[in-house]
Amino acid sequence: LGPILWDFDALTMSFWRLGRRVQWEGVGGTSPSTPQLQLAIATTEAEHPLLEHLLQQHGDLFDETRGLPPARVYDHRIHLLPGSAPVVV
Repeated sequence: LGPILWDFDALTMSFWRLGRRVQWEGVGGTSPSTPQLQLAIATTEAEHPLLEHLLQQHGDLFDETRGLPPARVYDHRIHLLPGSAPVVV
């Protein structure tokens, strides 16, 4: 993408793509209080059909969580030596 400008106070990210400046705003950013994902879907249907397709295909990634994740066959663990002290105190 080249240079990317991040503003963590305003929750924005901007970059240049195909000669056009693209700016993404996070929830709680400086724009009016409209749901950001719905706004992005509404404005990208005609301009960016691939983005619209990806948002629809992976829409469940943006859903609010509902409890703990399901049990897995393997669980992540950090193996410690017996009797070792915490690394960060």
